[in-house]
Amino acid sequence: MHKLKLFLILVFLFLFLFCFSGCSPEHVETDLLLPVDFSNVPENMVLTAFHTDKIEIKIQAAPKLMVLINKENIRYPVDLYTDLEFDPAGASDSIEPGAYLIPVEKKGSYRFDIHSWMQIGANNFNRDDMLFIATDGEKGTTPAKTSIQFPWAGQSVMRSDWESDSWYLFFDAGPTGVNHQNEDKLHIGVSAFGRLFLTDGGISSYVPDKWRRYFTSTQAHNTIIIDGHGQKRMSQKKTHRANVPHKNRWISNERIDFASGIYSDGYGPDLIRVTHSRYVLFKKNEYWLVIDEITGDGEHSFENLFHLTPSEVQIDKEENSVQTLYDDDKNIKLVSSSTVKMNLDIIKGEENPEQGWISLKHDGRIASPTAVYKGSGNLPILIATILQPFTDKNASDIKIELNKPYSSQANLIVHTNKGDDHWIINLQNENNILVNEIEVDGAISFKRENDDKTIENFIVKFKD
Repeated sequence: MHKLKLFLILVFLFLFLFCFSGCSPEHVETDLLLPVDFSNVPENMVLTAFHTDKIEIKIQAAPKLMVLINKENIRYPVDLYTDLEFDPAGASDSIEPGAYLIPVEKKGSYRFDIHSWMQIGANNFNRDDMLFIATDGEKGTTPAKTSIQFPWAGQSVMRSDWESDSWYLFFDAGPTGVNHQNEDKLHIGVSAFGRLFLTDGGISSYVPDKWRRYFTSTQAHNTIIIDGHGQKRMSQKKTHRANVPHKNRWISNERIDFASGIYSDGYGPDLIRVTHSRYVLFKKNEYWLVIDEITGDGEHSFENLFHLTPSEVQIDKEENSVQTLYDDDKNIKLVSSSTVKMNLDIIKGEENPEQGWISLKHDGRIASPTAVYKGSGNLPILIATILQPFTDKNASDIKIELNKPYSSQANLIVHTNKGDDHWIINLQNENNILVNEIEVDGAISFKRENDDKTIENFIVKFKD
């Protein structure tokens, strides 16, 4: 009996010491210093002397897994998607406003501060526009462009100006990328008055758990999910890189900016064959108009997602609108209309399934309101959404009326305090629209009326 007790005690001590020294299921944290692999850099790109050959990555994992990771010959492949070779304006044009943080809150712990990086760029490449950003406009020169499209990256930036309170929209219609992949094609982010209003989920951590899966999923971005499923690009290598510049349409002038993009790589594990086309129009300093066209066969459901930064919100389900309620009266209003019946819900801090979360920094997340516009019907389906930042103490009274579309164009009216804006927009990326039953050589027609008088009108064309 004594021998049996001694044996059990020894077994207990052995298991305790063994588990305590390395078998604990608790994750440990360490830094990996990985060599950088430049094999993805095109041959015609020049690698400057100013670059890094190693990158530090913080990871969390079980101790045994950490041992295996350290034995692997892991390299970090460069993910190169810039148009610096093709457009000398370069990366500075995509910097968000408001003291030029990413995103824009100076005291909000949002992601990281780029001042030092812009200063390095200004010093090494003699860039006065980067110096302007590094010094918050105190030195250097204002970047030459306010709005720009990067054809290789497939990304578009629409901004009002380079003031700290400028209006800014980022539209991603490009490839998945090689690293830091997200199922986020056609995502948009919006800021105004030095405040970020619409954002993606961010990065919670690199631990491969449910939160990592959520923050990289379509559900954590401002785009559409179909039949409850998100995009499925990561497993399709053809979507990772662009072999030629994207053919996304782009218009930019003193009155409007316009960009388009398309997602057609399938939804969910079965790659549901539904195509989502998004068209974004900026009526400068007044509002953004986002048109979503869902095409394919049969009946499908959709959820159009808009992730707001932490704030109280007010919704009106009759007009399908939601607006933020910041105390300083700097807010945004969203109003949406569709060719099928659509309902609006606000989801915040849900865990099953995950929705209504954003991450302000690594290893953290906070509940934040997400506006979800839900509907279903036989395809095609058209959705039009107005995004209007406003500073008045009284709520914005903007409304949208989506008329029956023709086969290749959207017809809608935006009711504003300046008048009724009549828009006709070609959805086939062609210069052919029907205005008052007359064919017109143009892509976008605009007319503003007030008291039956035309205040402003114009027609713009796509460049060949």
